[in-house]
Amino acid sequence: MKIGLISINMHTKSLNFACPIHSWAFQRFLELNGIETQIIDYTPNYNDDFPAREPAPYYEKKYKEQLEKNPQTEEGIRDREIKLHQYKSKWEGYAALHDERCQRFDKFEQFVQRYYNKTDEAYDEEKLEEVDSGFDCYICVTDVIWSCDDYWGFDTGFLLDSKTMENKWKIAYAASRGVPKELPDCEEAYFARAVSDIDFVSVREKSLGDYVHSLLPDKQVTNVIDPVLLLPVEEYENILIKPKTENYIVVYYAMERPKELFQMATRYAKTHNVRIVELTHMPIAGGMVQTEDIEVIQDFAAGPEEWLGYLKYADCIFTNSFHATCFSILFHKQFFNSKRNGDKLSNLLETFELTDRTFDELRKGFAERAAQKGLRRNYHSARIFLGIEKRPFDRKIDYRKVERILTQERKKSGDFILSAISYAQEHPRQKTDYDAVRKNMDMVFAYYSNTDQAIWTGGDINEEQEELRQICNGKTEYRLYHWKNSGEIQPRFDLFQREGYTLEGWYLRIRIKHDWYWVHTDGSIVPRDQKHRPSMDREHMLLKPGMNIPYVPVRMISVMIADAVWKKNEKEEEKK
Repeated sequence: MKIGLISINMHTKSLNFACPIHSWAFQRFLELNGIETQIIDYTPNYNDDFPAREPAPYYEKKYKEQLEKNPQTEEGIRDREIKLHQYKSKWEGYAALHDERCQRFDKFEQFVQRYYNKTDEAYDEEKLEEVDSGFDCYICVTDVIWSCDDYWGFDTGFLLDSKTMENKWKIAYAASRGVPKELPDCEEAYFARAVSDIDFVSVREKSLGDYVHSLLPDKQVTNVIDPVLLLPVEEYENILIKPKTENYIVVYYAMERPKELFQMATRYAKTHNVRIVELTHMPIAGGMVQTEDIEVIQDFAAGPEEWLGYLKYADCIFTNSFHATCFSILFHKQFFNSKRNGDKLSNLLETFELTDRTFDELRKGFAERAAQKGLRRNYHSARIFLGIEKRPFDRKIDYRKVERILTQERKKSGDFILSAISYAQEHPRQKTDYDAVRKNMDMVFAYYSNTDQAIWTGGDINEEQEELRQICNGKTEYRLYHWKNSGEIQPRFDLFQREGYTLEGWYLRIRIKHDWYWVHTDGSIVPRDQKHRPSMDREHMLLKPGMNIPYVPVRMISVMIADAVWKKNEKEEEKK
């Protein structure tokens, strides 16, 4: 059986150290257990055409595009200001760190070439839909692969929902959705449908398991540990690069810029007389740790092996990163965490009974001790937290207990993935009629009046399942929720009237992700060009009375719209 692994691996905008490492770790774990796999060279949909080696010109272009915009609403102005700040910050940061970024990118590429068994061919979401990569079984592997991007939506490759994967074995290992957020009904319905087709499902965070269970009560979902925790520590010691610097602590932050993390690390470095090595994937020239009292080394050019080396030989680690915390545990390091959006870090700490490594918990503990000494009890007092003792970071981790938990979690997680693969190797997969599934999926269908002169004649609407709204220039749209793309429904012709005109029919267009397509008479779909109207091309399908709205065999349609086509009455023409 040929097994393909799809994950966030070599294609990462931020060049996050953990991305190439966790994919290698999972492949290496399977290799140690006698299972051969290939990592699919896959670019996530949200990466688009991002130039990962030299991003500065990309953000310069984005910044200048925003400058040319002239929003009219307060919300639009506020959104523009936020984007201007973000783009300018990244443009200037990447420009200042240009050489370091190039070095870092090259080291990531070298890591992939050195350690991966991967496909020669590169894929993205569209290509995976059309070109069979040749595997009998697909495994989607951690990290935040089940998130719904505000613009791009779900990545169908990460959900194993590409056309070429149909009726192949599907396994999810340690899937994560990142920070939980409320999804539109159509996206939630799509997610549930895609996950329902995955044969063996495991997730990294308990909250995601609960969410999947709420959508699919009969679906068995297993909680497992991240792939980097499956490997024995010796595997990482064999590939890491030992840093030249000594007597240091690591400050590594991801996504957010936690001020408390920098303050606590600086306090620790001063009281323990060590230097600070600052690591991040954010393009911040000069770093965020600003102090004249201690030496700070910012290594923006580090690669994955160097990152591992910094963590391995650090005196202590200060981080808000999930994977840096994983390696802190593997390397038996003393570490401290600041807050992080989402629950993946808190879930990890709860699993290993290490919730006391957060600053909030430390603060509570010191406040309690302060109260015992007769001082004012104040859980949020920096004076008590930092000043009550000379060294407020002396609470040590009992790694004997942690190792016992890790042994249990490794067995449970290893049993899950090895059993799933074994079952797939020994059994044929039951065939699924994907057309039948798509025809039964709920979606949104809308009738668009295409003129501000049309009058609504469709009667009362059911507000729970329907919506009548005016779009631009007074044009009307009638939306149906929970509509089926079955190919058995005829379009309605009693919804609108227009004086002097007859409703000749409907042109059909569909939205897939963020792109619009016209439906042709032969059932094919073609990209919608704003300069090209259907009336200019008679191959566009015109739905007339008695015809069925055709079934469009596409994996994910966010909305299907019927555009009204009006024909001037002959009597009106004669009067002219």
